[in-house]
Amino acid sequence: MLVKIASLFLVLFSTLYSAPALKMFERFPKSDGGPDTRGAIWYDDKHNTVFVADHGKGLWKIDECSNTHGDTSDGDSGLWDISHEGHYIYAVGNKGLMIYDESGNLINTFSGIDGEGIYVKKGYAYIVNAGTAPADASDPESQHVKKANAKGGIIVVNVQDVANPYVETTVMTGEQFSQIRGGKVKIGNGISAVEKALLYVTSLDGKLYLFEIKGKKVTYKDDIPLFLTSEARKIFAGPKERVYINSNFGELAVVKVDKNGLKLKQEGSWHSSDDHGKGQQAPAAGGVFVKEIKDGDTKKTYALITAADGNSDGYLYWLDVTDPSNIKQVDALHDTEENYGFNDIWVNDTRIYLAAHNGFTYMGMEGARNVPVLSIKESDGTFREDANVTKHADKTGDTQTFSVRISNQDDTRTLTARLKAPASATGWEYHYFDGEKEITDKITDRGYDLRDLAPSGHRDIIVKITPRADNATDAVITITAANKEAKEICGRAVQSDAVTMKVTFKGATESFTCDGNAYI
Repeated sequence: MLVKIASLFLVLFSTLYSAPALKMFERFPKSDGGPDTRGAIWYDDKHNTVFVADHGKGLWKIDECSNTHGDTSDGDSGLWDISHEGHYIYAVGNKGLMIYDESGNLINTFSGIDGEGIYVKKGYAYIVNAGTAPADASDPESQHVKKANAKGGIIVVNVQDVANPYVETTVMTGEQFSQIRGGKVKIGNGISAVEKALLYVTSLDGKLYLFEIKGKKVTYKDDIPLFLTSEARKIFAGPKERVYINSNFGELAVVKVDKNGLKLKQEGSWHSSDDHGKGQQAPAAGGVFVKEIKDGDTKKTYALITAADGNSDGYLYWLDVTDPSNIKQVDALHDTEENYGFNDIWVNDTRIYLAAHNGFTYMGMEGARNVPVLSIKESDGTFREDANVTKHADKTGDTQTFSVRISNQDDTRTLTARLKAPASATGWEYHYFDGEKEITDKITDRGYDLRDLAPSGHRDIIVKITPRADNATDAVITITAANKEAKEICGRAVQSDAVTMKVTFKGATESFTCDGNAYI
């Protein structure tokens, strides 16, 4: 059942940082209605909805735009992983394969399968099972214990008719596979080009396996050892035929698939210097997500990976993997809350969604993209980010003029800022100018792009506010500025800055505080 929450995904404020940093904004522990997760995440970009394969409660979702969250169905607990194709969501766990509609309503359960990872392609669900379960309190020294109904390998389930799924085949029975994701390679050019569908599968003995898939047919192609003493866990299939794999101890491996989809070659690796104790134990642990972020003339590829000490102490690492042979740590965050070990992760622009052992966390990548800073001109001619400025109009037609400065505070990166402002309100006219050029139509519609702000440079725009009706109430205008490359979620840029200006009319002058902070 979805419940309304007051603070989730509302505007969150923080100071601007010149150096990149991970920032935690919201934590939703189990006691506050959050999930007992340990599960995988999928983000529905079309509806701005986060789905978590919650092991304790079943499928759990967050609607960013309506600020609601909660369990979507009953009887679907025990989930480990999630996949999506077409109009359906698929999740797998120790109760079988669960099939949901796009809203998260459970429409079918296919029992008899014990799965820990799932990938769906063209009506076939490929499900992996390690043949083991994570250790429990009765066996604290063991990472995994054998499960009687789990045979390992890859199970292929036909889900072309979601009302009547059935097992087509099982391959490589006995292999201790942990996670599975899909990819592809394009062979040849033009009309003669052939696209080959691939499966990437990790194992508990630290390997990555490569398979070709054609419907129910799964053909082994190659495997490569990645971690000598760790389990290979979550997989991210990135662009340029690169695959990124995390271990249960927070280690990243980058693997390249050859142009024919036949061989694997490791291109780079990174190992944390932190002590993660026994590492992560749940099948959903060891999250990895790779994001390419464009910022002016620069383009960086970042990987974010999770780790934990058992089910406690969450670790999040932000890595620059632009050059896989020279991976660099950008930042790290260590959360010491008991039983909050970090598991799976999803990144939307610079916003991070993270499933923990005992809840859900919302974070941001500050500094990944340059954010413009707004300030407003005071009566003494000084531009200040936190100014207290209000002007008063004595009669209709008495135009009040404001100057707003857009600054690039980064000393290395150019910046194109996208500005947005409200259109004229009842009883008022608002006009906006970039120098002598009026930009009202653009800034009040899709936004006006202030291009190529030089490092440490700035530009000013003029705002003219005019009362046109005797009964007009006070006018309040908020202008926002974001990096042009920033994605909008629910109509707002993921990162932006804002200033607000006010004109009183036929009333006492009131003060206000303009916001000179960034929000994510």
